[in-house]
Amino acid sequence: SKKIRDDRVMGRAISISSECQVRLFDALGERFEDIKLDRSMYKACKEDIDDLCGGIKSGQGRILECLKSNKENLRSSCHQKVFDREKIEFESRDSLPKNDFQFNMKCRNMILKYCQDEEDTLKCLRKHRNELDFDDKCKEMIKSRMIEQGEDVRLNPSLLMKCQADIKEHCKEAIEKVQAGSSNWANKPDELKGAILSCLREKFVEKKLTDDCSYEVSDFVRASAQEYKMNLPLRLRCQQAIKEFCPHKSSGEMEECLKEAYMDRKLDALTNMEACKNEIEQILNEGHTDINADPILQKTCSRDINALCAHVQPGNGRQIGCLMMQYQSP
Repeated sequence: SKKIRDDRVMGRAISISSECQVRLFDALGERFEDIKLDRSMYKACKEDIDDLCGGIKSGQGRILECLKSNKENLRSSCHQKVFDREKIEFESRDSLPKNDFQFNMKCRNMILKYCQDEEDTLKCLRKHRNELDFDDKCKEMIKSRMIEQGEDVRLNPSLLMKCQADIKEHCKEAIEKVQAGSSNWANKPDELKGAILSCLREKFVEKKLTDDCSYEVSDFVRASAQEYKMNLPLRLRCQQAIKEFCPHKSSGEMEECLKEAYMDRKLDALTNMEACKNEIEQILNEGHTDINADPILQKTCSRDINALCAHVQPGNGRQIGCLMMQYQSP
């Protein structure tokens, strides 16, 4: 299964026969439904299951979901097993993803209604999650998977595939840091903690990415503006500021709250805020690059964009530039 996953993500031909693939993924589906059927993972995680998920009934992927929600508290051996499972779950989001039991169970009806023929079901469901009839349990599952994707570029196969060349060219320093003795960062057993995603976001603002990669990074930036926890560096480095200035803000309001605190110089009253300020400055720069990265600005100006700048392609600051030209015109 690891070879199939790596071949798919890296765009290589899959050498395992189709019949074997079907049987492999059927077996994986059973192991994903009940963690006890995966002896290696159950052995590595038994203590964490007892400590953190003792009251949860086995089956239907419930224990795995519990371990994911407590990932920061897991022992290292279990943590790596959970991350391995996440990589398999994200390898293919076409049709109904059998290897992600909870996602399939809670979002099945929404997938069939909105995304049955879509190649990437998670990305499709993100676009429809604000529909009036959208299922609340599926919304929570989408939120959980979005946060997971922000932890490691390898959990976003579409972005990884489109940005391979860009990562190689522009993120050498980030790669050196995350490899930490590993021969190949792509095979590193634990998470990259958002390091390569941060590099790509910086190059997105600098307009150095290829078109395909820029599109994927732009999509990630827009998604993280709606769910700030996708931005792992922001989440970790701005904990104090969030607690002090934005304790009751929703996930979709958090970036705007932090930007306001930054612009009002409230962060100066706290200590060790330089890293947090850098993350907020990055968000502000992304908004200048792509108006869709700033949900409030995009919503406020949507009519003006449609009326005055509909011919302008989003990204690279083009739509904001168009609006500024209209604003400055006599």
